[in-house]
Amino acid sequence: MRQFTDEELTAYLDGEAEPDLVKEIDCEFAARPDLNQRLRDLDIDRDEIAGAFHRLLDTAPGMPDLPEFEGTGDAVAGARSSGGMRVRAIAAMAACVALLALGAGAGYLVSETRNAGWRSYVAAYQALYVGGTLSHLKSSPAEQVSELGRVSKALGRPFDLAALQHIEQLDYKRAQTLGFEGRPLVQLAFMSKLGAPVALCIIRSGEASSRDMEVRYEMLEGMRAAWWRGNGFEYLLIGGTDAELIRTAATYFAGVL
Repeated sequence: MRQFTDEELTAYLDGEAEPDLVKEIDCEFAARPDLNQRLRDLDIDRDEIAGAFHRLLDTAPGMPDLPEFEGTGDAVAGARSSGGMRVRAIAAMAACVALLALGAGAGYLVSETRNAGWRSYVAAYQALYVGGTLSHLKSSPAEQVSELGRVSKALGRPFDLAALQHIEQLDYKRAQTLGFEGRPLVQLAFMSKLGAPVALCIIRSGEASSRDMEVRYEMLEGMRAAWWRGNGFEYLLIGGTDAELIRTAATYFAGVL
Protein backbone atom coordinates (compact mmCIF):
# COMPACT_ATOMS: atom_id res chain seq x y z
CA MET A 1 0.00 0.00 0.00
CA ARG A 2 1.35 3.39 -0.96
CA GLN A 3 1.79 6.00 1.78
CA PHE A 4 0.43 9.22 0.31
CA THR A 5 1.84 12.51 1.56
CA ASP A 6 -0.35 15.18 3.14
CA GLU A 7 0.42 17.40 0.16
CA GLU A 8 -0.91 14.78 -2.26
CA LEU A 9 -4.06 14.21 -0.23
CA THR A 10 -4.66 17.95 0.15
CA ALA A 11 -4.31 18.43 -3.61
CA TYR A 12 -6.79 15.58 -4.07
CA LEU A 13 -9.33 17.19 -1.72
CA ASP A 14 -8.87 20.59 -3.40
CA GLY A 15 -9.41 19.12 -6.87
CA GLU A 16 -5.87 20.08 -7.90
CA ALA A 17 -4.29 16.61 -8.09
CA GLU A 18 -3.10 15.09 -11.34
CA PRO A 19 -5.53 12.57 -12.93
CA ASP A 20 -3.18 9.63 -12.24
CA LEU A 21 -2.99 10.52 -8.55
CA VAL A 22 -6.78 10.89 -8.34
CA LYS A 23 -7.25 7.41 -9.82
CA GLU A 24 -4.65 5.94 -7.47
CA ILE A 25 -6.30 7.41 -4.35
CA ASP A 26 -9.77 6.42 -5.58
CA CYS A 27 -8.63 2.81 -6.08
CA GLU A 28 -7.23 2.52 -2.56
CA PHE A 29 -9.86 4.59 -0.72
CA ALA A 30 -12.57 1.96 -0.28
CA ALA A 31 -10.20 -0.71 1.10
CA ARG A 32 -8.20 1.51 3.46
CA PRO A 33 -9.86 2.93 6.59
CA ASP A 34 -6.59 4.68 7.46
CA LEU A 35 -6.69 6.61 4.19
CA ASN A 36 -10.33 7.47 4.77
CA GLN A 37 -9.48 8.91 8.21
CA ARG A 38 -6.53 10.94 6.90
CA LEU A 39 -8.72 12.49 4.21
CA ARG A 40 -11.33 13.42 6.80
CA ASP A 41 -8.65 14.95 9.04
CA LEU A 42 -7.28 17.05 6.18
CA ASP A 43 -10.67 18.11 4.82
CA ILE A 44 -11.00 21.66 6.17
CA ASP A 45 -14.10 23.69 5.36
CA ARG A 46 -12.52 26.88 4.01
CA ASP A 47 -15.83 28.71 3.87
CA GLU A 48 -16.24 28.26 7.61
CA ILE A 49 -12.73 29.54 8.30
CA ALA A 50 -13.31 32.56 6.04
CA GLY A 51 -16.56 33.21 7.89
CA ALA A 52 -14.69 33.02 11.20
CA PHE A 53 -12.23 35.70 10.01
CA HIS A 54 -15.12 37.92 8.96
CA ARG A 55 -16.68 37.52 12.40
CA LEU A 56 -13.36 38.49 14.01
CA LEU A 57 -13.17 41.59 11.82
CA ASP A 58 -16.73 42.55 12.74
CA THR A 59 -15.80 42.66 16.42
CA ALA A 60 -12.30 44.15 16.03
CA PRO A 61 -11.70 47.68 17.41
CA GLY A 62 -11.33 50.49 14.92
CA MET A 63 -8.02 52.12 13.99
CA PRO A 64 -7.14 54.87 16.51
CA ASP A 65 -6.60 58.44 15.31
CA LEU A 66 -2.93 59.08 14.60
CA PRO A 67 -1.30 62.41 15.58
CA GLU A 68 -0.63 64.93 12.84
CA PHE A 69 3.02 65.39 11.91
CA GLU A 70 4.15 68.97 11.86
CA GLY A 71 6.55 69.51 9.06
CA THR A 72 6.87 70.42 5.42
CA GLY A 73 8.14 69.15 2.14
CA ASP A 74 10.20 65.98 2.04
CA ALA A 75 10.05 65.59 5.82
CA VAL A 76 6.26 65.26 5.72
CA ALA A 77 6.38 62.79 2.82
CA GLY A 78 8.98 60.69 4.59
CA ALA A 79 7.03 60.68 7.81
CA ARG A 80 3.85 59.69 6.00
CA SER A 81 5.72 56.90 4.25
CA SER A 82 7.22 55.53 7.46
CA GLY A 83 3.89 56.01 9.24
CA GLY A 84 2.15 54.01 6.53
CA MET A 85 4.72 51.27 6.92
CA ARG A 86 4.11 51.21 10.68
CA VAL A 87 0.34 51.02 10.17
CA ARG A 88 0.75 48.14 7.73
CA ALA A 89 3.11 46.39 10.13
CA ILE A 90 0.63 46.79 12.99
CA ALA A 91 -2.15 45.45 10.78
CA ALA A 92 0.01 42.49 9.76
CA MET A 93 0.84 41.69 13.39
CA ALA A 94 -2.83 41.94 14.33
CA ALA A 95 -3.70 39.53 11.53
CA CYS A 96 -1.03 37.11 12.74
CA VAL A 97 -2.38 37.25 16.29
CA ALA A 98 -5.90 36.61 15.01
CA LEU A 99 -4.63 33.71 12.89
CA LEU A 100 -2.80 32.17 15.83
CA ALA A 101 -5.89 32.52 18.01
CA LEU A 102 -8.01 30.94 15.31
CA GLY A 103 -5.50 28.16 14.78
CA ALA A 104 -5.43 27.35 18.47
CA GLY A 105 -9.17 26.85 18.43
CA ALA A 106 -9.53 25.68 14.85
CA GLY A 107 -10.54 22.16 15.75
CA TYR A 108 -13.28 23.45 18.05
CA LEU A 109 -14.43 26.15 15.65
CA VAL A 110 -14.62 24.02 12.53
CA SER A 111 -16.24 21.10 14.29
CA GLU A 112 -18.83 23.31 16.00
CA THR A 113 -19.80 25.20 12.86
CA ARG A 114 -19.90 22.03 10.84
CA ASN A 115 -22.11 20.33 13.39
CA ALA A 116 -24.48 23.28 13.13
CA GLY A 117 -24.69 23.06 9.33
CA TRP A 118 -27.46 21.17 7.56
CA ARG A 119 -24.98 19.16 5.46
CA SER A 120 -23.44 17.63 8.58
CA TYR A 121 -26.84 16.53 9.85
CA VAL A 122 -27.72 15.02 6.48
CA ALA A 123 -24.38 13.18 6.34
CA ALA A 124 -24.89 11.71 9.82
CA TYR A 125 -28.38 10.57 8.81
CA GLN A 126 -27.16 9.12 5.50
CA ALA A 127 -24.39 7.22 7.30
CA LEU A 128 -27.10 5.11 8.97
CA TYR A 129 -28.37 3.84 5.62
CA VAL A 130 -27.51 0.33 4.46
CA GLY A 131 -28.43 -1.56 1.31
CA GLY A 132 -31.54 -3.01 2.91
CA THR A 133 -32.86 0.45 3.81
CA LEU A 134 -34.06 1.08 0.27
CA SER A 135 -33.74 -2.18 -1.67
CA HIS A 136 -37.24 -3.39 -0.73
CA LEU A 137 -38.98 -0.25 -2.05
CA LYS A 138 -40.85 -0.96 -5.29
CA SER A 139 -43.24 1.95 -5.80
CA SER A 140 -45.16 2.26 -9.04
CA PRO A 141 -44.51 5.27 -11.32
CA ALA A 142 -47.91 6.70 -10.31
CA GLU A 143 -47.01 6.41 -6.62
CA GLN A 144 -43.62 8.04 -7.23
CA VAL A 145 -45.22 10.94 -9.12
CA SER A 146 -47.69 11.44 -6.26
CA GLU A 147 -44.86 11.36 -3.72
CA LEU A 148 -42.87 13.92 -5.70
CA GLY A 149 -45.95 16.13 -5.80
CA ARG A 150 -46.10 16.17 -2.01
CA VAL A 151 -42.44 17.09 -1.53
CA SER A 152 -42.64 19.64 -4.36
CA LYS A 153 -45.45 21.40 -2.52
CA ALA A 154 -43.49 21.36 0.75
CA LEU A 155 -40.33 22.79 -0.82
CA GLY A 156 -42.03 25.16 -3.26
CA ARG A 157 -40.47 23.82 -6.46
CA PRO A 158 -41.38 21.04 -8.92
CA PHE A 159 -39.60 17.73 -9.55
CA ASP A 160 -39.79 15.66 -12.72
CA LEU A 161 -39.66 11.88 -12.27
CA ALA A 162 -38.02 11.31 -15.67
CA ALA A 163 -35.19 13.68 -14.75
CA LEU A 164 -34.51 11.69 -11.57
CA GLN A 165 -34.35 8.43 -13.56
CA HIS A 166 -31.85 9.72 -16.11
CA ILE A 167 -28.62 8.54 -14.42
CA GLU A 168 -28.13 4.93 -15.52
CA GLN A 169 -26.06 4.00 -12.45
CA LEU A 170 -28.75 5.22 -10.02
CA ASP A 171 -32.18 3.72 -9.37
CA TYR A 172 -34.62 6.30 -8.00
CA LYS A 173 -36.44 4.94 -4.93
CA ARG A 174 -38.41 7.54 -2.99
CA ALA A 175 -38.88 11.13 -1.83
CA GLN A 176 -39.53 12.37 1.68
CA THR A 177 -39.72 15.69 3.48
CA LEU A 178 -37.49 16.29 6.50
CA GLY A 179 -36.70 19.59 8.17
CA PHE A 180 -33.84 21.76 9.42
CA GLU A 181 -34.21 24.93 11.51
CA GLY A 182 -37.81 25.42 10.44
CA ARG A 183 -37.08 24.91 6.74
CA PRO A 184 -38.33 21.89 4.76
CA LEU A 185 -35.52 19.64 3.57
CA VAL A 186 -36.37 17.20 0.78
CA GLN A 187 -34.50 13.91 0.45
CA LEU A 188 -34.59 12.09 -2.89
CA ALA A 189 -33.23 8.58 -2.33
CA PHE A 190 -31.46 6.35 -4.86
CA MET A 191 -29.64 3.01 -4.95
CA SER A 192 -26.50 2.67 -7.01
CA LYS A 193 -26.02 -0.36 -9.22
CA LEU A 194 -23.44 -1.55 -6.65
CA GLY A 195 -26.00 -1.36 -3.83
CA ALA A 196 -24.89 1.86 -2.16
CA PRO A 197 -27.61 4.21 -0.83
CA VAL A 198 -27.28 7.68 -2.37
CA ALA A 199 -29.34 10.75 -1.46
CA LEU A 200 -29.94 14.08 -3.15
CA CYS A 201 -31.03 16.54 -0.45
CA ILE A 202 -32.40 20.01 -1.20
CA ILE A 203 -33.16 22.91 1.13
CA ARG A 204 -34.03 26.55 0.53
CA SER A 205 -31.02 28.81 1.16
CA GLY A 206 -31.04 30.30 4.62
CA GLU A 207 -30.18 33.77 3.31
CA ALA A 208 -32.01 35.47 0.47
CA SER A 209 -28.69 36.96 -0.67
CA SER A 210 -26.94 33.60 -1.05
CA ARG A 211 -25.17 33.54 -4.40
CA ASP A 212 -25.15 30.59 -6.77
CA MET A 213 -22.14 28.33 -6.31
CA GLU A 214 -20.58 25.74 -8.59
CA VAL A 215 -20.35 22.11 -7.52
CA ARG A 216 -17.80 21.37 -4.80
CA TYR A 217 -16.69 17.94 -3.66
CA GLU A 218 -15.85 16.68 -0.18
CA MET A 219 -15.86 13.67 2.14
CA LEU A 220 -18.60 13.56 4.79
CA GLU A 221 -18.87 10.70 7.28
CA GLY A 222 -16.64 8.60 5.02
CA MET A 223 -18.91 9.10 1.99
CA ARG A 224 -18.39 10.92 -1.27
CA ALA A 225 -20.39 14.12 -1.45
CA ALA A 226 -21.03 17.04 -3.77
CA TRP A 227 -22.80 20.28 -2.88
CA TRP A 228 -23.80 23.45 -4.69
CA ARG A 229 -26.22 26.40 -4.63
CA GLY A 230 -28.55 27.66 -7.32
CA ASN A 231 -31.84 29.52 -7.78
CA GLY A 232 -32.31 30.06 -4.06
CA PHE A 233 -31.71 26.44 -3.04
CA GLU A 234 -28.80 24.40 -1.68
CA TYR A 235 -28.12 20.85 -2.84
CA LEU A 236 -26.15 17.95 -1.36
CA LEU A 237 -25.57 14.66 -3.20
CA ILE A 238 -24.05 12.06 -0.87
CA GLY A 239 -23.51 8.32 -0.60
CA GLY A 240 -21.06 5.50 -1.21
CA THR A 241 -17.40 5.79 -2.18
CA ASP A 242 -17.66 5.97 -5.96
CA ALA A 243 -16.14 9.38 -6.76
CA GLU A 244 -16.87 9.19 -10.48
CA LEU A 245 -20.55 8.38 -9.90
CA ILE A 246 -20.99 11.33 -7.55
CA ARG A 247 -19.22 13.65 -9.99
CA THR A 248 -21.31 12.48 -12.94
CA ALA A 249 -24.61 12.64 -11.05
CA ALA A 250 -23.82 16.02 -9.43
CA THR A 251 -22.91 17.56 -12.79
CA TYR A 252 -26.18 16.30 -14.26
CA PHE A 253 -28.43 17.33 -11.37
CA ALA A 254 -26.79 20.77 -11.11
CA GLY A 255 -27.72 21.31 -14.74
CA VAL A 256 -31.36 20.17 -14.64
CA LEU A 257 -32.62 21.13 -11.16
